[in-house]
Amino acid sequence: SYEKITGLYGKDIIGKTVLDISNNSEKHWIEKFGKVALTGESYQYETYSHELDKHFSVSVYSPRLKQFAIILDDITNRKKTEWLLNIEKQQFETTLLSVADGVISTDNFGNILIINKVAEQLTGWSKTEALGKPLEKVFNIIDEFTRKKCDNPIDLVSQTEYNTELINNTILLSKTGIEIPIEDSSAPIKDSDGKITGMVIVFRDVTEKRHKQKQIEYLSFNDYLTGLYNRRYIENEIKRLDSEKNLPLTVMVLDVNGLKLTNDAFGHKMGDKLLKVAANIMRKVCRESDIIGRIGGDEFIILLPKTDEKQAEKIKKRIGEECSIIKLDSVIVSLAIGYAVKYNIEQDIENIEKEADNIMYKNKIKHGKIMRSETIETVLRNINLKYDQEQIHTEMVSQYCEAIARAMNLSEKKIYDIKTAGILHDIGKITVSYNLLNKEGQLTEEEFNQIKKHTEAGYQILKSVDEYVSLAEAVLYHHERYDGAGYPEGLKGEEIPLEARIISVADSYEAMTSKRPYQSSKSKEEAIAELKKCSGAQFDKEVVRIFIENVL
Repeated sequence: SYEKITGLYGKDIIGKTVLDISNNSEKHWIEKFGKVALTGESYQYETYSHELDKHFSVSVYSPRLKQFAIILDDITNRKKTEWLLNIEKQQFETTLLSVADGVISTDNFGNILIINKVAEQLTGWSKTEALGKPLEKVFNIIDEFTRKKCDNPIDLVSQTEYNTELINNTILLSKTGIEIPIEDSSAPIKDSDGKITGMVIVFRDVTEKRHKQKQIEYLSFNDYLTGLYNRRYIENEIKRLDSEKNLPLTVMVLDVNGLKLTNDAFGHKMGDKLLKVAANIMRKVCRESDIIGRIGGDEFIILLPKTDEKQAEKIKKRIGEECSIIKLDSVIVSLAIGYAVKYNIEQDIENIEKEADNIMYKNKIKHGKIMRSETIETVLRNINLKYDQEQIHTEMVSQYCEAIARAMNLSEKKIYDIKTAGILHDIGKITVSYNLLNKEGQLTEEEFNQIKKHTEAGYQILKSVDEYVSLAEAVLYHHERYDGAGYPEGLKGEEIPLEARIISVADSYEAMTSKRPYQSSKSKEEAIAELKKCSGAQFDKEVVRIFIENVL
């Protein structure tokens, strides 16, 4: 066997020293063997021979003084197996330690053998502190709602011998007292005979996942803009509340007056702000037991259990009072409100809803027109506050327009309309910033483009108010030029409405003769000369002639 293991044969080596046999013999071999021969103490060790590329288990003893004998065992295969197992173990540990989830591995008694960095962070236990500790001490988990300690994953795995997952709503209590919602799975580690030798737990922080789930749940029942309940939720709640114990049950329907006007004139951001303000008013006025929802673009509903007509009227009145004290720039906060009460269980709740809706609609017709007119007045007041000399300007333009219309022998209705259009011609400037309206010096192209939009904004405001619809185009086109080089549409000649052509002359003359931050004022003679110069190009020749000859 020695010959086979070493490749050295008896006939070649008997009677020779170790150094005679091989000059490459490891020095430590000779030192160790010599020590045994001289002292008589036996010695056992494992070693690797570079010359033979083999691993050996060596037992050395001394049969008599100054002699040694060895028993040599070739363990190369065993060492290779151990090396492969060690590599496998290292790969296993490296994998566990590097994954993005928390990982804890235990022995079959539940004591921790491995804990990765993520698990250290989540549990609050360092590797040094955790190794050897019972799993349940480090991995401290409770039920989020009952606050009771959860079953030890080791017990669950031992009982089933299969992979298991924690119940939902599991909370990990870290060493520092932080509560972390987690998801996890645990699996047994088995040897070749199928015997459980330990367990691996993989767990992750699901705080963000929970947050997203709650967002999804929230949006499925709530309106994203106002935070109130949505139509789907309200429909379910109506069915739930439609019972004897909630009678009398009031259904209140509300509609935001002038939302379209607000969106068209001031933009959808202001419209959204109006809806949020309305929602906050309802929250402020209603009780905790009341259910408020947004069921359409500008439509809301409030379900009021155990509320009779007298109580509902008080709530309606309080909502109106809150609306009256809210200031939202040039927008008037106004709600059309209707309600109906179900007193008997035999009454159909759908009929109650329809009745409330019909009453609201009548209220909207009655007060919506008034609200829109008040909006125009509010806008004009705010423009006068924003824009220096604006009130004087519009009054003068209006007077000039009226005088031109009379000189042209137009009907009293036309004269009144043109006079009113003169007052309203710059109403769209409410959408232009204060700094831009009062800027001194030359406007940039971008700034001028912003100001040009005021004609379209004015058009949108006026066409939303019944009594001013007929004036909307006059306001829209009053900056068109007779030669077609104006804005917003580049209309030419008599394509431009007469009212707009009249406003254009009156507006330009008043602007030239008044004090403006961006230009010095002209004398009457200078302004007339400018009108004549631009007659037929910027202005209608006939309107200029009549204005100069009959008004100035």
